[in-house]
Amino acid sequence: MELPENNAGVELFWRFSQMTITPLADGDAVVEAVHNSVNGPTLGLCSASKLDNSKQSMGESGMDIAWVTGLTPYTAQDAAAFSYVVSGCDNPAGARLFIKFMMGGDDGQSGCYNVFDKLGHWSVRDDVTYKKSGITYEEVNLTAPDFEHIYQNYPNVKAYWTLWNSTR
Repeated sequence: MELPENNAGVELFWRFSQMTITPLADGDAVVEAVHNSVNGPTLGLCSASKLDNSKQSMGESGMDIAWVTGLTPYTAQDAAAFSYVVSGCDNPAGARLFIKFMMGGDDGQSGCYNVFDKLGHWSVRDDVTYKKSGITYEEVNLTAPDFEHIYQNYPNVKAYWTLWNSTR
């Protein structure tokens, strides 16, 4: 395996591999670990939707967790929001109606779409703005995922990670 020179991604993963890492089962466990940190600030990586458990969202009963912002060139990738009708399904018209309902109907006002309006979420519709998202795309400094780049580089990143963690 050759390591590319001057590659921030490789450097980041190498540095992560040198840290004490505690793998956790899910995002809820991550936010609980960050909230209960006893040795100073703890970094946890999970979905922005977990911010709905924060004090910003729940008041004093919430957890001490917050956004990481201001990183360059970006803080995180925007999660892809896709809905698909499975090829060969029994009722493709029903599946399309369900997706239309989940996306807020013609005007974005279906009750189903409103349940997604919470801290850490942004509307996928141009004509609907969520009121509870708590922070803008620009403040978080999100970028769109480059799927071609991800698919080309994922095998190497996985191999580096496995190698570096096997030498600890």
